[in-house]
Amino acid sequence: MFSALAVAVLLQYGLYRFGGRKGVSEAAPVGFFAGWMFAGIVAGGTCYGMGLFTDRQFTPTISIESSVDGERLAATIGPDGGYFMVSGTSSNVIDNGDLRIVLLVHSTDPFTEGWWAQAAPVTGEKTGRRTSIAWIGRKEYPPVEGQKYEMTALVIRDRSVRAEDIFRDPHELPYEARSRNVSFQVIELISET
Repeated sequence: MFSALAVAVLLQYGLYRFGGRKGVSEAAPVGFFAGWMFAGIVAGGTCYGMGLFTDRQFTPTISIESSVDGERLAATIGPDGGYFMVSGTSSNVIDNGDLRIVLLVHSTDPFTEGWWAQAAPVTGEKTGRRTSIAWIGRKEYPPVEGQKYEMTALVIRDRSVRAEDIFRDPHELPYEARSRNVSFQVIELISET
């Protein structure tokens, strides 16, 4: 903004100094430059404001709404581990083919290293509502009642992230948006059959 203003002032001064601008007295260059300064500030402020508006308009957002933080929930136990449904909302993701949503789950009690990328795709509607299946445990290490977990959802550009990839921390993935972490406890396992 300031560089554009400086160029405008210098050009106007050059026109004024070398006769391009007639009718301005030699004693009144301050008023002449003040007009240009005011115009530059208004133009710069408008450009800055429009930039903020466009950033907000197209910046992706994501949130997890169900399960809620601290929830005690029932999960279904199947042949490949336990699972339950997660829902939330997002904006500025569905229309952008470069972006996708990844749900990460982490066991906190008992503590295990890593956040697991979920196998189930996150499906969405035009309204921004999202649903996905969150998996807990595995066939070899099934979940147990009372176990505590944490999850978060990320909007990422990285297409190389696959289901069951493990990350030490969600910050390892460069993300465009991240939900808050949601802690939950599995208090009941219901058989799939």
